[in-house]
Order: sequence, then structure tokens, then C-alpha cells
Amino acid sequence: MRWTIGLVVLLLIRATPVHAGDGNFDLGFGTLGIVNTTIAVPNIPGLAIQADGKILVTGRTPTTNPLVARFDEAGAIDPTFGVGGTAIVPVTGSTTGVSLQADGKILLAGTTFSAALLVRLDASGNPDPAFGSGGIVTTTLSGQDGYGDIAIDPAGKVVAVGSSTAGTYKLAIGRYMLADGSLDPTFGAGGTRTFSLAPSTLGGSIARQPDGKLVVGGVVGNAGPVFTFSGLVMRLDDAGSPDGAFASGGVATFDLSSGSDTVEDLAIQPDGGIVVTGTSGGRVLVARYTPAGAFDPTFAGTGYRLVTVGALDYGRNLVLQPDGKIVVVGYSFAVRGQPSTGSWIVLRLLPDGTLDPTFGDAGVVQVHPSPGPGIAYS
Repeated sequence: MRWTIGLVVLLLIRATPVHAGDGNFDLGFGTLGIVNTTIAVPNIPGLAIQADGKILVTGRTPTTNPLVARFDEAGAIDPTFGVGGTAIVPVTGSTTGVSLQADGKILLAGTTFSAALLVRLDASGNPDPAFGSGGIVTTTLSGQDGYGDIAIDPAGKVVAVGSSTAGTYKLAIGRYMLADGSLDPTFGAGGTRTFSLAPSTLGGSIARQPDGKLVVGGVVGNAGPVFTFSGLVMRLDDAGSPDGAFASGGVATFDLSSGSDTVEDLAIQPDGGIVVTGTSGGRVLVARYTPAGAFDPTFAGTGYRLVTVGALDYGRNLVLQPDGKIVVVGYSFAVRGQPSTGSWIVLRLLPDGTLDPTFGDAGVVQVHPSPGPGIAYS
């Protein structure tokens, strides 16, 4: 679901100790912790923070070109990036995933609305001519393809996950060489792989383990037109085949509610545990899997925690802190069916799955912007 807005809104909440407690607005960022800009985009689903503290956001322009903007640590648009702080990619499409290479180059993942799309920019926001054609790589799998997330392989490769939705809905993965953007022939069939585990199988997030295995999050469900989903976590070996040592044939699915369950984002802990966030029956889901693909009972007693903030809640993105705490970003509606009641939410959980009482209000920060609605993606 997309909401058309005329502003990019950045919110910086302090996750490190301050005198008044964690979860406070960072008063050194923008105006009282919030930046409103006049960059016109429908939303900003992708965000990354550079080593120097500068903030990259990505989305698309109203004329459907991928866009990247950069802000400094204080929340001001960075005029040294692109043109006046923004870089517009010369291709029809939209980007949702953003990741940073060690050399400062910027990788974007998205769609041309027909083919899967990867883009690479240099650190100044210019298309990298060494990558694909003028910094742009497109891959056609079935004719309605797109990538939503990317993971960089230290071996000089990048893996992207998304969906291929022409005819049947399939999860799609591609691996590319960072040197030039060409497909890696050692992965899947000629560099790509699709999975159809149910009438609808969609991929939304990916993380790479230190051993090279890939963990993918998404959903499986019926064929529609009214969709009901189960959450999906799967693990692949380095060649793109399901890892038989994980769950059942490399695939774990879950249904924790009578409604839909989704996996929107995931991350790998140092001990190999897999933390995921999404939604379950209209509540924020945070779960942890063991390296073998089972719910970890040491986390919240069941392996998962469902958090209710409003009438309809979503977990969209997560970050693991160095101390093991888990930060989840999402949004909440006070009233179902009324977008104007939407608010941003940030949750922090302790490593054992309990909400962190030192963060915000018993582990939750909720912000209702004006004007609304408040929809947080990353």
C-alpha cells in the first residue's frame, strides 16, 4: 500500500543512553529530531547510514525515476551529493533497497515495473559506468520482476531478492559480480533462481551468513484475489539451492494468527540466530530462529513475540545493536481503515525477547506526525 505525500520526513530517535532515557528525539537532528524536506516522493522505503554518519534514502520521483537523497548528520540536505543533494537515475522505475560497498559506492535494488533493477552510484551520486550499462543492470525473469533487498558478498558479489509476478507469484533471487554487474553463472541457473512454494511466493528480505549461506524472508499464500499469507524463512547454500540442514528442506513457514503472517526484514546474530520482524494478525511480530531453522524457545518463551500498539500494527525493518538488543521500526493505525490515524513506531527488545523498559514507554516509541498519516518503512 502506498501513500502519496509531498514531503520526505526523517525522524532520528536516540537509541543510546541520554539523561532522560533511551528512545528520546535527537535534538541535534533537524528540528527537535525531525526533518521535513520538499523532496517529492511517494515514500522512502530504503535508508542506509554511511560510515561518516551521512544518511541515504531512496525511492522514486513522481515521474517514476529512482531517486536517492543524502542528508548530513544534522539532517540538512547534502549539496555535495548529486544535484543539490539528490541523484535521479535515468531509467523508469523505483528503488526500495540500498546498501553501501566498502569503497563508498551505493547499490540500489528495485524494479523498472517490468524487469528487476540494480543501480550503482559512486560516492558523489553519479551513475558508475563500470557497472552494467551506465550504472544500470536490468534482469527479466518473467516480465513483471523486481528486487526489494540486497546483500553484499565480501567475495565481490551482490545478491538481490524480490519477486516475479507475471502469471504466478514466485520468489526471485539473482547474484551479480560487483566488478561489472554481470550475472554470476555459478549461482542458480545462469545467475538467477526462482521459487514457487505455493500459489503465491514472494521475497522481501535477505541476509548473508559468514559461511556464505543466504537467509531469505518473505511470504507464501493463496492465489488471490484476496490474499492470505504465511510467514516464510528459507536458507540457501552458496550455489542457490535450499539448505537441507535448515528447517524442512531449507524452508520454514509459520501461521501464528487467523490473519496473515509476514516476514518483512531479518538479520543474523553473531551466534547464528536469525531474528525476523513482520506482522501477524495485525500485530508486530518479532521472532528468533535457531541456526537449524526452529523457533528459539529462549526468546520470549516461544521463539516469537507479538506486540500490540494500536488496532493494526506492522513491523517493517530491524537493526541489531552491538549489545544484542533488537530495534524494530514500523507503523500503527489507531483505527482500522482510517489512514489518518497512522503513526510511526519504534520498539526495542532485550536479547531474550522482552520489551526493553528503559526505551521509550515500556519499550515502545510512538509518534503521530502532523500532517499524517505516519508510515515508517526503515
